[in-house]
Amino acid sequence: MNPSKLVGLLVLAICVIGASGIENRSRPDRNPPVSQFLENGIEWLAAAQFQNGGWGAGSHQHQEIRDPKAVQIDPATTAFAAMALMRAGSTLKQGPHASNVSKALDYLLHVVEESPEEGANIISLTSTQPQVKMGQNIDVAMCAQFFSRVLPHTKKDKALRKRVEVALDKCLRKVARHQSADGSIAGAGWAGVLQSAMAHSALEAGQAAGRDIDDRALERSREYQKGNLDAKTGTVRTEGAAGVELYSITSNQRATAAEASEAKKKVNEAKRKGDLPAEAPVSKSSLQKIGLGNKEADRLANAYEQNQAGKRMLDDDTLAT
Repeated sequence: MNPSKLVGLLVLAICVIGASGIENRSRPDRNPPVSQFLENGIEWLAAAQFQNGGWGAGSHQHQEIRDPKAVQIDPATTAFAAMALMRAGSTLKQGPHASNVSKALDYLLHVVEESPEEGANIISLTSTQPQVKMGQNIDVAMCAQFFSRVLPHTKKDKALRKRVEVALDKCLRKVARHQSADGSIAGAGWAGVLQSAMAHSALEAGQAAGRDIDDRALERSREYQKGNLDAKTGTVRTEGAAGVELYSITSNQRATAAEASEAKKKVNEAKRKGDLPAEAPVSKSSLQKIGLGNKEADRLANAYEQNQAGKRMLDDDTLAT
């Protein structure tokens, strides 16, 4: 397999294994079984790891290189690969690829620890496949996601836990500090919306891990992703997505997932209590009837509407991919 195709395989593994509502972040070993074709990909990933714990997707300028061990290692690909292994059921101590996850953590911790506090990225290496496809600062967002997911597995090792916390906080600060005014992340690549989506996921994962994040940065990021889809008109913005509607819609789906889930949960709870009729929809009106203020009801209802619209679009076979 050409290392330049590794990014696609990693995205596939992460998205399919860790689909919304399926991934168990604190116990990846309890995730659903992996299908055989994904298992084959996971085994290839494990074998492609370098001895120092890293992985590389290669340079965009040299996609002819097919040997996964003949490319430069990069943090984004390493974080991608390690999370794929975790979502397939391995942790730092358990699972068939526990040693791979552990080595990846050691490599990424050293990279982040040695990087300066200032600066948008954590490495000087440029033109990697993830950077060209998604954005120049994708390494920071992916490392933050990986550290957030590995943090629950460090409880019994206080020294290691501290290192992960410090590295995670450093990455989260970089993500927030280099966010553009519109909520996107500077240094966009071929499909910059993907870098911004990954940065948004990093902020959400950091928040879920109990870290002190910049709430304003998270809100700006969420609003930027929401802006890629108009649920009322069905318009999809693709100028930051290389003209690919799928990228914009999926980034919107990710950004609206938490609020959409919250809206649905509130309405369903009200139905169980008898505060709303069984046929009541998830809407601004329903949310207001159960006590939410105008602004809060509008925010949650809009997120739910966008999320549902995105799901319908993703089911459309004519969607541009």
